[in-house]
Parts: sequence; C-alpha cells; structure tokens
Amino acid sequence: MSECDLCEAGSYQPDRNATRCTPCKPGHYCTEGASAPQPCPAGRRTNPSLAVMKSENDCLVCREGTFCQTGSAEETECAPGTFSNESEASVCSKCGAGTYQQHAGATSCEQCVK
Repeated sequence: MSECDLCEAGSYQPDRNATRCTPCKPGHYCTEGASAPQPCPAGRRTNPSLAVMKSENDCLVCREGTFCQTGSAEETECAPGTFSNESEASVCSKCGAGTYQQHAGATSCEQCVK
C-alpha cells in the first residue's frame, strides 16, 4: 500500500489518485490536506497581500460602506440608496423612510429636506 502526500496549505485535491494539487480559489482558503477549498465567511474576503490563504483567519474583514458575500474575493460598495455602518457586513441596508443616499459606498443615509 502506498501513501499519498498531503496537499500543502493553500492548495487542495478533490480527486482520488491525482498527482497534483490545485491552487486555492480567490475568496477561499485551503488548509493542509484539503480536499476542497473553503470559502471566506460572509463579511470577509480574500487578502490580496497573501500569496496563499491557509486559514479562515487569513480572510480580511470588509470595511464599512461595503459588503462581502460568502466566498468573496473583493469588497463590493453599497449601491446608492443603501448603506453599511458596520465592518464585516454581508449585505447593505436600505435607507429608511424619509432618508436617501445618492452615493455608492455610504456608511449612513441623509435626511430628506422638506
């Protein structure tokens, strides 16, 4: 019986009897011996300063005014009419009645003038 080498952290191998490991996908991390890439959780994203993401701790927190869905490689700015006043948001909130926001990437909404 022969033993296979584990894939190094930052790569994975989903197939039996394969001879190569596959680099982890953007928005994901791969622990040593991974058989599948694991997505960064909602509110977090790929860390572009790292060549290899080895654990969930390598995923960066998304900033206020943006959101990150599960497995995001990049932050997405909140669209006009929405905002995010917290870091690590997975969605942006709609401006409430009597408020508006005309700019993308907002952290709050403005009061309507009567």
